[in-house]
Amino acid sequence: AWMHLGMIYIANKQFADAKKALKRSIMLKESCWSYYGLANLARIENDKDKASSLALKACEININDISLVKETLNILISAKKYDTALNLISKLKTDIQKIKRIKLYKAFCLAWTDRLEEAESIIFEEGGICVPDIREGENSASELWFIIEEKKAQKLGKVFNRDEASPPGFLDFRMNVEKKT
Repeated sequence: AWMHLGMIYIANKQFADAKKALKRSIMLKESCWSYYGLANLARIENDKDKASSLALKACEININDISLVKETLNILISAKKYDTALNLISKLKTDIQKIKRIKLYKAFCLAWTDRLEEAESIIFEEGGICVPDIREGENSASELWFIIEEKKAQKLGKVFNRDEASPPGFLDFRMNVEKKT
């Protein structure tokens, strides 16, 4: 009941009351959803470290919940906790690790930790990664390609110009961008 009350408070933007209710919920019985609620409150407060640790705690309680894993990885990546995210991914069941969104998150972590060949192999395996739950207006796949290409150019001492480059079609869902041929 306290967890539900906390979520209602979040929906009504009563964040102080939400925090109290969710903490009370955890005192009575630990719940991944109460921790996740607190993680989102920390995110609202722009406390990325706290959001990361709370989301990770939530995920560790319910590591087989795919939606919770995805959200936790998103929080970890936005906090630039790439090694922590990779560690979490390594603990997942093999079938969960194979989910395309999880693989995309893994590739981001690998790219940001300069493991470019590994990141690139993920996005190009099986003819190119296809993320079925990619959201309208989401440019994560093309952004990942740009990050990899920029880092490869940096390693070679070259300048990479995004305006003169086009990601492969299977990664490019950008709108209002003239495609290079």
